[in-house]
Amino acid sequence: FFAPEDDQNTPRIAEDLQLSQGMVESSNVDSVKEMVRMIEANRAYTTMQ
Repeated sequence: FFAPEDDQNTPRIAEDLQLSQGMVESSNVDSVKEMVRMIEANRAYTTMQ
């Protein structure tokens, strides 16, 4: 696990907080785009072998 090296990294209280009950958090990742990037990386890796 990680620990801060100095005492400068103190936690802050959130100022602008919004809580919505019954809601589902959406992903911040575009799954199709990331799948394409993974396929491209795999092809590049295979080509270089």
